[in-house]
Amino acid sequence: MTTRHFTFVEGTSSKFWEVTVEGSQLTIRFGRIGASGQTQLKSFGSPSEAQEEADALISSKTKKGYVEGEGATAAPSASAPAAAAKKAAKPGKAPKPEAVDKAFYKRDYAKVKSFIEAGADVNFRYGGQRTLLHRAADAEELELLELLIARGAEVDARDDEKLTPYMVTGSPQIRAALRKAGSKGLDETNGHALKPKTKKCKVADAEVDGSALGVDAKGDLWFAGHEGIHRWDGKALTLYVFEESFSVDRVLPGARGLLYFSTNWGIVTFDGKAWRLVSCADSELHDQHITNFAVDRNGVAYALGYGGEATVDRPISRYDGKSVTVLMPGVDFPRGIEAKNVTFDAKNQMLFFGAVGVRFPDGKKFSPGGNEVDRVILDGNTLWADCGYMGLYRRVGTSTKKFSLDDGVEALVLSGKTMWIGNGGGLHRIDGDKLTKVEGAFSDGIDGLALGKNGTLWVSSGGKVFSFSKGEARSLDGKVVEPQSDDAEDEE
Repeated sequence: MTTRHFTFVEGTSSKFWEVTVEGSQLTIRFGRIGASGQTQLKSFGSPSEAQEEADALISSKTKKGYVEGEGATAAPSASAPAAAAKKAAKPGKAPKPEAVDKAFYKRDYAKVKSFIEAGADVNFRYGGQRTLLHRAADAEELELLELLIARGAEVDARDDEKLTPYMVTGSPQIRAALRKAGSKGLDETNGHALKPKTKKCKVADAEVDGSALGVDAKGDLWFAGHEGIHRWDGKALTLYVFEESFSVDRVLPGARGLLYFSTNWGIVTFDGKAWRLVSCADSELHDQHITNFAVDRNGVAYALGYGGEATVDRPISRYDGKSVTVLMPGVDFPRGIEAKNVTFDAKNQMLFFGAVGVRFPDGKKFSPGGNEVDRVILDGNTLWADCGYMGLYRRVGTSTKKFSLDDGVEALVLSGKTMWIGNGGGLHRIDGDKLTKVEGAFSDGIDGLALGKNGTLWVSSGGKVFSFSKGEARSLDGKVVEPQSDDAEDEE
């Protein structure tokens, strides 16, 4: 690891700039001399590329008048010894931990900082045995975290669950600051084993929880229920009950028979024998509350995290079944994208969609009606963009057609040239330019769809799972679901 320090003092300007090269990662710290400053992290394809970028930045700074050497006036290093940090603290009676705790609980981080600067104990352990550094990392408060480090906070302190500050966050910026301060990082880097209890389940007792259903490489159906995760192999229904109470959002097949489940605890995988949970505590996953999830044409998973609200320039975690790599805006993909999710074209290039509409690898955009896009399906040169209640758009070349549905779009799956749509009004299909409602069995509405073998459509409706093939709906045990009268007319 190589770190170089520069300062610029002229007139009213008094600034520092620092660059660190560690392998293929580049860390930049800058700000006003005497302050903690800001930290930025960039990742490159190789150590030589990172060093080339550092050299170019250094050349630019020296041309602007920056002088190398930290000197007496430079900002305190994040790895400064605790003794020096304590010397910098203000004299006087130290604030009580209860006061600091109250300010943190109210998210009054400015007051927390003032307490720290007044000499508060930065290593005091609060409820659950977490230190202020744990809490600052969890809250993703970078300036507060850097101040705590400068005041001598123990970088790898363990809480009552044996987690360090590095393990309680997925923020790339927070983790970069902790690594720079000497954190050892993670104990494990590819998740940990799950050991669910397995039992056979009656079809009549099985209930699906929302839209989380998918089909694996063997054609077995998987869906999430209130008790756990179900597998239907065409003959028997198996229930996996986990001690961990995560909720499943999507089920997607990956490479080499691996099955991915996106959850609010991270990425759960099943390889046919063993289960694993990949979270922030044991991988570089940038946010364990996964809101959107995609698998590329090679079976590699890509996860977008919760992060409070959808924002521009969110990181994306790439998981190949063995390790997690965090993709960063401005390094691995363009800046300025407010992406809800991603998909992949025939060349396995990444497309972004969300508030930006659809953004293609060459930078071109498709904004269907100026609406936000919830889902994208690609079929050769045909692109389907789901805009929820604003309609479903089909784009072929430069030609666009809109399909309007009174109940919007809840679920979507393409089978051959037929697009199937599920919503509160039931099941619909698009063949060519014709949108038709399928009369009959799904008057409770549809939450999820999945495509099985031989064109069988799996449908989540009213808390149950059904198959739909050749115009006939059946329950899992093969019983035909009798059509129900419905006065709704076909839409076009």
